[in-house]
Order: sequence, then structure tokens, then C-alpha cells
Amino acid sequence: MNTRAGRARPSEELVRRQQEAKARWRHEVARRSFREKVAVMLEMQKRLYPVLEKRRAMQSWQRPWSIDP
Repeated sequence: MNTRAGRARPSEELVRRQQEAKARWRHEVARRSFREKVAVMLEMQKRLYPVLEKRRAMQSWQRPWSIDP
């Protein structure tokens, strides 16, 4: 078992499947309207903010926008 910092490395098959899924997601998002793309970006921002906030103090400009597209 290959480890780095005590964690097992993912298999090549898992990495390949994740890369393929990410590529499919990107193609799907690219076909969306600008309004839908902004909505996806805002949703991702709202989900990621609490994770980042736990790691470090966030600046006011780094907070998610409080708007609904």
C-alpha cells in the first residue's frame, strides 16, 4: 500500500473515473446559459465557504455573494 501522510493512494482506476466524471460535468456546464453558469458558481461558492472558513479567517471580499440569480 502506497501511503503519503498515512493515507492510502487512490487506485489508477478511481482517478481515471473521477477525471472522466469531471470532464463530463465541465461539458454539461459549458452547454448551459450564462445565468445557469452564474447560479452554479454561486452554489459552489456557498458550499465551499464554510470549509474554507474553518481552515482560516476569511476576508470580507471572500464571502459568498448574497444574491439570488
